[in-house]
Amino acid sequence: MVVDDNLTVLEVISVMLGVKGYKTMSATSGKKALQILKKTSYIDAVILDMNMPDISGREVYQEIRKMNNKLPVLICTGNISDQFSDLKTNSQITGHIIKPFTGEEISNALKMLIQTEVN
Repeated sequence: MVVDDNLTVLEVISVMLGVKGYKTMSATSGKKALQILKKTSYIDAVILDMNMPDISGREVYQEIRKMNNKLPVLICTGNISDQFSDLKTNSQITGHIIKPFTGEEISNALKMLIQTEVN
């Protein structure tokens, strides 16, 4: 699932991953993402924007961890600072990617994240 409040970003990421063979669903807010996760058991990973207006990506991440501590989460941000590095180090199965990125970069990041979860 791709979570981002920017519809263009959602569409671009979905297309990039679709080309690589991934099936995606999307949520335009953190609240919507959490609602979907509560109702859906077949999500393999979450690509999560950290800067959203309703609730922050950090809060969404923490709620995801309460629901499913094993679900791979790829933190996606345009901010190059290390303000989210603690989220990565607190979980073996959390990755991050800095915007802008190519389809190849996000596909590889997601692939590595999912493989880490499987192993």
